[in-house]
Amino acid sequence: MLVDGLQGDDNYRSGRYIGLYGQNFDAIIDLQETKEISSVSLGTYLVPGDYIFGLTGLEIYGSNDGSAYSKIASKTIPVLEKGSKNNVLKRDTVSFGKTKARYVRIIGKNTPVLPKWHPGAGKRTYLFLDEITID
Repeated sequence: MLVDGLQGDDNYRSGRYIGLYGQNFDAIIDLQETKEISSVSLGTYLVPGDYIFGLTGLEIYGSNDGSAYSKIASKTIPVLEKGSKNNVLKRDTVSFGKTKARYVRIIGKNTPVLPKWHPGAGKRTYLFLDEITID
């Protein structure tokens, strides 16, 4: 579902998203052969009013054998601020120098808990993800 070429729409209940509650995203993509890559992007859908927040970080790892992974790049993403709009499609991208890998591990760090400004402050958040792009 995350690599089917179909991006999410403006309804998180449409079946185009993978939803997680209170946990990070961790996936390994097999490119079927060693390829040269230089960026990874991941789409999220943001609805802070419904406790659906975005990523606070992305970590990218590569491997040629599927066992030993090396960190390629990472990115910190700020937590949504008070007044952030609902129903926003967002794409976070990590770019890096050309690297060869067959397997790409992507760790998306979920917003751990709702921030102090939110009416549900301290509760865990949802993370809704759509298409992964590796270039």
